[in-house]
Amino acid sequence: MNEKNEVSPELNFAKANIYQFLRGVGGPVWGSGAAYYGPLMALLGFLGASEFYNGVVNALFWLGFILTQVPAAYYSERLRYKKWAMGFIFILAGASMFVFGFTLFITGGTNLKLMLILFIICYGIATIISGSATPLIFSLLFKIIPPKKLGSWLGVFFMMMSVGGLLGGPVVKKILQMGYPAAFEILFMSTFAFAVAMAIATWLINEPEGELAPQKENFGVYIKHIISIMKNDKNLVRFFVGMWIVVGHYICVTFYSRYALTGGFGINEDQAGLFVSMNLLGYLMASLGPLFIVLYPLSLITKMIGAKLPLSVNIFGAGWIADRFGPKYTLITFQIVAFLGVTIAMMARNVYMFYVVWVFAGFAQICNNIGYSNMTLLSCPIQDKSSYVGLVNFAVFPFVVIVPMVVGALIERNILNYTSTFIISMIMMVIAILYFVFFVDNPQGYKDMKAQKSA
Repeated sequence: MNEKNEVSPELNFAKANIYQFLRGVGGPVWGSGAAYYGPLMALLGFLGASEFYNGVVNALFWLGFILTQVPAAYYSERLRYKKWAMGFIFILAGASMFVFGFTLFITGGTNLKLMLILFIICYGIATIISGSATPLIFSLLFKIIPPKKLGSWLGVFFMMMSVGGLLGGPVVKKILQMGYPAAFEILFMSTFAFAVAMAIATWLINEPEGELAPQKENFGVYIKHIISIMKNDKNLVRFFVGMWIVVGHYICVTFYSRYALTGGFGINEDQAGLFVSMNLLGYLMASLGPLFIVLYPLSLITKMIGAKLPLSVNIFGAGWIADRFGPKYTLITFQIVAFLGVTIAMMARNVYMFYVVWVFAGFAQICNNIGYSNMTLLSCPIQDKSSYVGLVNFAVFPFVVIVPMVVGALIERNILNYTSTFIISMIMMVIAILYFVFFVDNPQGYKDMKAQKSA
């Protein structure tokens, strides 16, 4: 298949954002109807699951994300075009979630224990399948995004999922009011339709033909190549350690919803749908910049009078920080904003304060997404980024899988409560900030890019 049609980077990037928007509205695993911190927490409540299962769902989300990273990267390096495999992965992930929704539909979901087991199986399979797309996605994005615009355009890419999620959130809230099992029949079966639409949108991208990475004789040789990357890039390894420490944020995100629903604040399960919207509003603010809603109209006015606004409209956004100061400082911002979010959670007494908590959590998450994505892509010296993407995603998230599940078990046994859990997380955030300040540097690719600009 010839993909060499000349397309402007802006137009091709706009095509890529169509699938990202659909993903935010209702895609499998990541969409507003399948978010593990919102509707799925409500589902666990209906199924009578303990706090331990909050940790299990969080673990499945991240385990699925990391488990297939290295094998998927190995496979990705053998593909000149990434989009075809991406589309089929989306469809398979949606099909797994459809199975659970359809089973609810034909059985009525009366056996809660059996439905809990089936949900865990179907959701786990969906996350593993969905996670295998990640090396392909970022390799595709690096091919169609100009390197000098990597930070800001990735911000837009993540923003499009946020816009989709914001539009989908109120709809999810209405659907959740239908209760169990009807609400989850609709949510889970609809993800398949969105997955098919995502695949079609992805296949319409005019992907340039990629250069194949140097081939390894077999997977064992490829693993040795992965190990050699870590031996040769000490800053990358220090970055891995820093990402293990930031697990405090993921602990809090795992338990925010259950804390809000069970803490005596008068918050109902159907309001969890808006938790997703508020989280995605934070995504949007981090992607566009927190002052965008004020600065963008001002920039239009100044253009009309022949002047130029002295400030960037996305100032203080995650992409703005990444482009100007590098991924190191984007990750530091991630932890500062996460710390502020936990502080608000501990003071929260009503649903509106928890909405603010989720905005901060979303802003922090986008800072993390852009920070670690740029750290990955700008650390890699060759065009095909699959190996680096797979290695980083496999290396940085093991604690995210294990620790929240362990914390859930400790809460269930009354060894920890939500307040002590949040305090421990805040201590970890402070440690992470200091670690990134003193031990992690910006990647060489970012330094080279800045040197070229100043030359």
